[in-house]
Parts: sequence; C-alpha cells; structure tokens
Amino acid sequence: TNSTLGFERIHNPLLAMDQAGFVDGVTASLPCRPPNIERIIGLNRRTDGRVPGEPGTLSLVKLAELFAAGTTILDSRSPAELDEGHLPGAVNLPVASAGFGTRAGWALDPEQPLVIVASNTAAIRATASRLHAVGFWTLAGACIADPDAWEREIGRAHV
Repeated sequence: TNSTLGFERIHNPLLAMDQAGFVDGVTASLPCRPPNIERIIGLNRRTDGRVPGEPGTLSLVKLAELFAAGTTILDSRSPAELDEGHLPGAVNLPVASAGFGTRAGWALDPEQPLVIVASNTAAIRATASRLHAVGFWTLAGACIADPDAWEREIGRAHV
C-alpha cells in the first residue's frame, strides 16, 4: 500500500483535474451532514477553553423527575439489553454501534437535556464522550440500567 507521486500523477484521475474538478470529485460521494454540524464546527472553533463536564449519577428519584418532565432518555445499551427492560419512550442508540455520533446528530436535539442510560459506568463514560464530541453538552445525568428498580420506583418501566 505505497506509491510514488509520479505514479499517482499518471494513474490517479483526480490528480489530473483542476482544483474545482478535484474538489467536486472528492466531495461528490460524501454523506449528508447531520443537522447539528454547524454547532459541532462552532464548538471546535471556540477558544474559551470550556469543556463539557461528566454527567452526574442520577438517583431513582431524580431519574423519575426527569422522566416525568419529558427529558429525552438515551439508552445506549444493545437492542437485546433494551428488550430486557427500558423506560418508555427511550431512544435506543447503542454506544457500540458504528456512526454513533452521526446518528445522535440526526435523532436528538443537542440543545435539549439528555439522560444517559447504560449497562455500566464505563459505558456511561463512553456514551458521554461520544456525545460531547458531536456537540451534545447538555447532559442532565446518567444511570446504570435497572428495570426492576424502575418498575418499583417509577412504576412505568417497560419489562
């Protein structure tokens, strides 16, 4: 997987084009940009040094309050784990899936608070990190999935 400039100049059709043709050729097959791309660009260009904080761990009481208030619940577990029990209306976006950040940009509003539900603390950190990278800085908190406790305390878990 190596080459030379001379070989590429002769055999790579993009390098035989003018600048406008090259740009068109390279960008013609790019996927659609998520709706929050301008927010991401703005965050990347800022110079104030601010960084998002880690989401706090939510008690069942606070989770119930946020749930009742209609806060978006992002369940980052696998679909199989979600099927074992989840909060009604939760958005399932597995953190281990390819394109997690892009999908979050299409499915969620970065201006609205999010609650992360995950399998464990490491998955919470991974989910928060990936969300932060694509401009989701308004994290209301996080919790480890516990459908039995949700059923007892919140009374509305889907099991």
